[in-house]
Amino acid sequence: MINRAALIIKYKKPAADWVKGLGFGVMSDSSSDFLKEEDTVFLVSDDVADSPASRKAWLKKNYQYLFEFELFGWSTDASQWPSPITFKLFLEWFDPQFNSMIIDLADEPLEDDGFEE
Repeated sequence: MINRAALIIKYKKPAADWVKGLGFGVMSDSSSDFLKEEDTVFLVSDDVADSPASRKAWLKKNYQYLFEFELFGWSTDASQWPSPITFKLFLEWFDPQFNSMIIDLADEPLEDDGFEE
């Protein structure tokens, strides 16, 4: 196990509808399962996932970054994003799930790809 927890961001219908509204061919009605199958996983400090209170506090502090990260993945034009971006809207669009059991089964060491925002 590693000293991290996973934060999994699952798309809800409003987020999926927004992506479909952007007009990408990948999001036809028959392929909307893509967003159900491809969740974003963030590694966070393992103490974040210790309790519902610590999870909520962390989300309230970081929701804007998470929201914008997801939006930016689909559109770099912020004028297409919902406004204002609020914690309430974040929870309406995404289902954040924490998992504190992270086990690395790969043989090779973890590497940083060097990507920085």
